[in-house]
Amino acid sequence: DHLKASVVWAGLSSEALEHELRSRGIYLDNVQTRQRKLFLLLASRCRKVYEDIGIPVDRLQSLQAASKLAQVYKRLDLMSPEESRGECAALGLPQELTVSAGAK
Repeated sequence: DHLKASVVWAGLSSEALEHELRSRGIYLDNVQTRQRKLFLLLASRCRKVYEDIGIPVDRLQSLQAASKLAQVYKRLDLMSPEESRGECAALGLPQELTVSAGAK
């Protein structure tokens, strides 16, 4: 479904892409590249899934970045408290962060 929509959108003019964005409640306040417009349209289809797990779709540069971040989130959610502490140590983060991660 996402692929079919992408193929259709790829054939649209820049103005038509902007119209699609507006129809989804996405308004551009500055000049956006064609690639960014396509990303925003695709992101609008995936938005709920990503936002439900805390991924800020609109602030990312690509759907690949959102997908990679979702994979990292999944890996973090599956960590034991000990693994969480190790990850925090490796990243130089305070150990207190593992309390909220382990509480899930």
